[in-house]
Amino acid sequence: MYHKNQVNQVPQYIVSVTIMNRIAFFFFLQFIFCTCLYGCATTPAPILASSGDSNLAELLESIRVEERLPALAAAVIIDGDINAAAAVGTRKFGSENWVTVNDSFLIASCSKAFTATLAAVLIQNGVLDWNITLREAYPDLDMRSEYENITLIQLLSHRAGLPEWINHLTSKTANEQFYEKWWVDRKIPRVMRSRYLQETVKQGLAGEPGTSVYYSNSGYIMAGAMLEKIAGKSYEQLMIEEIFNPLGLHAAGFGPPSKWSSEYQPSGHRAAGGSPSPVSRDFPVYMAPTGAIHVSIEDWAKFVLFHLKPEISGKMILKDDVLKKLHTPPNNAIWREDAEENEYAVPSLNYALGWYTLDTGGKKGLLWHPGGNTGFIAQVIMDPNHNNAIMVVTNVREEHKHLFRAMSRIKEYYSGIADLPEIK
Repeated sequence: MYHKNQVNQVPQYIVSVTIMNRIAFFFFLQFIFCTCLYGCATTPAPILASSGDSNLAELLESIRVEERLPALAAAVIIDGDINAAAAVGTRKFGSENWVTVNDSFLIASCSKAFTATLAAVLIQNGVLDWNITLREAYPDLDMRSEYENITLIQLLSHRAGLPEWINHLTSKTANEQFYEKWWVDRKIPRVMRSRYLQETVKQGLAGEPGTSVYYSNSGYIMAGAMLEKIAGKSYEQLMIEEIFNPLGLHAAGFGPPSKWSSEYQPSGHRAAGGSPSPVSRDFPVYMAPTGAIHVSIEDWAKFVLFHLKPEISGKMILKDDVLKKLHTPPNNAIWREDAEENEYAVPSLNYALGWYTLDTGGKKGLLWHPGGNTGFIAQVIMDPNHNNAIMVVTNVREEHKHLFRAMSRIKEYYSGIADLPEIK
């Protein structure tokens, strides 16, 4: 054992080795820390029989690891048939609770296509009309005069002059009152939607109805309330009876999927510096018409296929002219000056009913929609002219660039058999 005055007698090579060992140990600790922090997002997950199509699953797993996502699901439609569907990764960050192809994911604003389709079915069945006004639906409701002639089709095509949310702050923001008062289901969803509409129509519009396009979640909540008021049933009951059941969407529902099964359904996550953090709540159920439908990737593919080939068991559910109505902007209105879409640099971008319309990549007449909740993001792009489509969804609220890259990889993978659409 050395005394204090003997320290300087330690051979120099021992000092050097000790320093090197400490440096190596420091980097080893860093490695362990990073592995613990990021491992569950980047460590490969197993490809199981329950993952779905094995080839697509392997591709998705490589994308998931590269993009550092908890889970990733996708489906591909080629020539009017569901070619493949798969899901990989974990339901909850930090666990080995692996997703299956039958798991449900919130598809956020991609829910709008479901709401518009429900309206189309009810209209085809003679329950209501595209041009029914708020005043006709609510003859006794106290509303500002500028709301009275707003029509259902204007609400569904973002042409009603409404802003993003109630209280009419623009550019996809909402004030504290929105979060305090409207971010939870205080009453049953049908009552919440009715009250949301009643409060909205007492406030000033952000623009003149029918003159410009501005993306509005409020408009879709109000449209859902109108369908309930006229049909005399809740939005959820109507959706189950007219869309989910006829199309065989057995894994579809409303609100966060983990709310119904915390163990067997994916949890949503927030991105937190590369370490996804599970969220305790997401869009409340009453917001289903605008962004709170959950669905398995296979069932979502069935719904998208219906928009390409609207025939189930030999029976036409939507007539060709009704389907065309859903896929076509109702007029030549352009995006309002402060609309976010003006920054997308896609001159042809417009909005039909539940779908963006655009021409890109040498393809015309494409239909596209992105969506983001508190803990999920989703994307779908469809080429009606060739009956092709791609859907992707993940259980973390990240930037959409991750899903754009995923779509590009999927397009490249299937390039030998199809020219799939994409948006960058």
